[in-house]
Amino acid sequence: MKVNRVNVFSGISPMPAIETSSIVKKQINLNSKPIKKTKQFLKSVWESNIEANRFFDKLEAPVIRRQVEPDMTIDKFLSNLKRNNIHIVLQIGSPQDEQIVIGTVYDSRDAEKFSKVSHFAWFECLLNKENYETIKRLYQEAYGIGI
Repeated sequence: MKVNRVNVFSGISPMPAIETSSIVKKQINLNSKPIKKTKQFLKSVWESNIEANRFFDKLEAPVIRRQVEPDMTIDKFLSNLKRNNIHIVLQIGSPQDEQIVIGTVYDSRDAEKFSKVSHFAWFECLLNKENYETIKRLYQEAYGIGI
């Protein structure tokens, strides 16, 4: 199954124009945050009622192309996150003006193939006031600080 990264909002209804002057557009690297709090944040965002694309995929050497991971769950994914093998970025309107994206990756080793596997979790939604306020609240609850 091929994942189309160009048109990620094909199943999401367009939102009417809204006032976005209160939205702070930025990228936040979550790698240095406490892992327990980061897992809490990721799980709460994943399970939120935000209309979004949520999916898992992977890159596995030697075939360097994305493969969907249909059996992956958020709990299984989070159980494999360790401080030394992750990269997590929260993107709010940056670099793409109309999106909130949380990209999470961890690396593992396939002992049988002696190869590295990179596992990804993607959360992508429209950047609007309602979604921003939900992400902002969940971030505050997890980390105890504002965005």
